[in-house]
Amino acid sequence: MADATETNRAVIEQAFEGLRHGDPSHFLPLFAEDLEWRVMGSSAWSKHAKGLPAVERDLVGPLFARFAGPHFNIPELILADAALGR
Repeated sequence: MADATETNRAVIEQAFEGLRHGDPSHFLPLFAEDLEWRVMGSSAWSKHAKGLPAVERDLVGPLFARFAGPHFNIPELILADAALGR
C-alpha cells in the first residue's frame, strides 16, 4: 500500500508543480473524461462544462490565458492513505 500511496503522492505533487509554473498539463489528466464542472453564479465565468475537453477549452484554457505570470497554487499538505495510518 505504501508504494501506491507514494506513487499517488508523486503524481499529485507533479500536477501542482506544473500549476506553479502555469502548466496544467499534468493536472487535467487527473480528472475523468466525463467530468462535469459547474461554476455557480451569474458572472462571465458561470457555466456548466461537461466532459474534460469542455472543461479544458471553456474554463482552464481561458483562466490560464488571463494570468500575467505563473499561477501560484502551492499545496501546504498532501494527505495520503499511509499518512493517515490506513
